[in-house]
Amino acid sequence: MITMDDKYRFEDFGFYCEPGNEDPLMPSFERKTLAIPGRLGSWDFGVEIGEKPFSYPLKVIERYHTQMQRYFNEFVAFLLDPFGKPREIKIVRDYEPDKHYMVKVSASILPERLEEEGAFILGFIASDPLKYGNVENHEINWDSETVTFDDSYSIDTVYVDGMLITSSQTVETTVNGYAMTPTILISGSGEDVVIEANGKSLSLGSFTNSEIVVNGKSFTIFKDGIEEFINGDIPDLLPGRNQVNISGSNLNFNLSLRVRDQYM
Repeated sequence: MITMDDKYRFEDFGFYCEPGNEDPLMPSFERKTLAIPGRLGSWDFGVEIGEKPFSYPLKVIERYHTQMQRYFNEFVAFLLDPFGKPREIKIVRDYEPDKHYMVKVSASILPERLEEEGAFILGFIASDPLKYGNVENHEINWDSETVTFDDSYSIDTVYVDGMLITSSQTVETTVNGYAMTPTILISGSGEDVVIEANGKSLSLGSFTNSEIVVNGKSFTIFKDGIEEFINGDIPDLLPGRNQVNISGSNLNFNLSLRVRDQYM
């Protein structure tokens, strides 16, 4: 059914999953509208996307309730962190093995202790409702030992990984999933460096023999380990091939545009 943290199955804890698990195709969302007197319909302010829930009906066959309780205890210990709070768990579903969610147990578990078996509903919740590719864009290549032809990645994926930039130019990178903001890695020197794509531009100024990390997910920039102010907008990448413009003077740095595809 699912693999947890890349190695554990329900069977490893003595449980098996019965038919009837819940896995919504979309996360919950709330429409934001406003009715205006005299106007047909309502004013649409868009939607707010919420969490994504999962549930799995689990059962253990065990006539001795003392052993059954040991199974329960071991599984609860796996679900919680050292402080007894729900911890983040990576789950990969058997029917979509190239993507994963990060989830936590969503509610208390109330088991049904029958004469020779125990049963309960395990609920997970993904606070981040997006599912992510198991590999980054630079790992999608013919030499990969992880990516297979059954995966949904495009075989035409192009990426920028450690490319030497010595003059202003345009590079290409592919996004297989929904639009996202990449992680940009720069190592070297440049003056008045600007990165632009899809109508947004980010100015990195001038730097010498520096290591720069632009984290698109957290919207942070670190230069030689020190956080910097964002001057401009970190460019978004759209589904398909993207043209990314690199400009400046006295350019001499290695550039990587890291993308981990995300899907709904």
